Amino acid sequence: MVGYCLRGEMIKAKKNFFDSLTLRGLVPDVLAYNSLLNGFCKNLNIEKAMQMFHEMTAM
Repeated sequence: MVGYCLRGEMIKAKKNFFDSLTLRGLVPDVLAYNSLLNGFCKNLNIEKAMQMFHEMTAM
């Protein structure tokens, strides 16, 4: 997932890794959320980063 984030491929990062965790019944950890938040912020997608932050804090 970090590789996708470093290349700015946030949709692939979320779809291929993050969403696959939840589909398997696993709960993403702080590292997974942090990687996505960092990637969204570096790609200037602050709205999506805030959405992910609120999702993370609701857990």
